[in-house]
Amino acid sequence: MNGRNFMVAIGPVTKFHRQTMIAPGSAEWLARRTGKTIGSSQAAAVFNGVSKTSTKQDFLNSLKGVPKPTPNAYLQRMLDAGVAMEPVLRNEAAYVLELLLRKKLITYVPCQFVGDTHYGIEERSTPDMVVIDANLSSAALVEIKWRCTNGDCGWPHPLVKSSQPRHLGLTVWCQVQHQMHVTGIHSAFVYSGSAKNRRLWHVHYCSIFRQKHFLPALQRCAEKDGAEDHAPMVHISALSLLLDASSQEIGLPIAYSMATQ
Repeated sequence: MNGRNFMVAIGPVTKFHRQTMIAPGSAEWLARRTGKTIGSSQAAAVFNGVSKTSTKQDFLNSLKGVPKPTPNAYLQRMLDAGVAMEPVLRNEAAYVLELLLRKKLITYVPCQFVGDTHYGIEERSTPDMVVIDANLSSAALVEIKWRCTNGDCGWPHPLVKSSQPRHLGLTVWCQVQHQMHVTGIHSAFVYSGSAKNRRLWHVHYCSIFRQKHFLPALQRCAEKDGAEDHAPMVHISALSLLLDASSQEIGLPIAYSMATQ
């Protein structure tokens, strides 16, 4: 996809009134992530067997107010590396998107957005970054991912066994779909990096995911304690088809050169 066609990826700014003035990482921000809430990083956890980072049982525990266990040393190192690299990747992403879109962009690190409440569970989202065009008429979300690996910075395809990690991860796709709904900004980019390279995907908002998959699964979590759920491959197969239809990788020769110099 070239830069001229890519300009349609920037969508209208609609729901900025939903944003709170609570800074990410603050005590109040952390407190609001507990109890009857769901954040975008938990979106894939409503499905049985889809998320490996925040599982369905983790989400059910959070609804009951059970605190998350302390990360082990390996996981904590990965989390710390992600925090350290996020400003670097955010600057790279802003530069690359201006080149692709061929327009001056305002980069903006938002506070938390508050969304709808369904089945007693309030939806919240804190995107890593928003890019807005200079006349403030259109915007897109940017999700930043750092992969602690010397290999490729993508993910294996969810339906292809032993595939190379060059695809958009299903957990990340669910995350940005939730972000787009809560914020009302129906265009998103995922910028991922590792010690080897960088990758960029564009993701369109998928209403089918919301209505046919996410909300029914959220209802099962809220009202049936997660019982009577489908087998993992049922979810993975259905969501993977939507992922392939609503996302596309964008070639990044410049970003790749920056990462490997």
